[in-house]
Amino acid sequence: MHPTKSMIAFAARTRFAYVIQLGKNFVDVVFPFKQPYEDNLCFNKVKPVPGSSDYNHHLRLYFPEDINDEVRLYMKMAYDLSRKS
Repeated sequence: MHPTKSMIAFAARTRFAYVIQLGKNFVDVVFPFKQPYEDNLCFNKVKPVPGSSDYNHHLRLYFPEDINDEVRLYMKMAYDLSRKS
């Protein structure tokens, strides 16, 4: 974990996930990927990162059950990709 002033980053070799906001009843998480994954049910926003070839995939979690199989798949993909970098 790498805490900063505005977020908490999780890393293996490179950073693979960011907690960008802790709300009263939610947690906002971002996964950076080299390509956009638009066809999913878990990300509420997919945006290109300015000045980079990456795309940030935004996810808002309200309940522990929100970490379903689809979210776990993207978490594993982000983690595995960060270990290869």
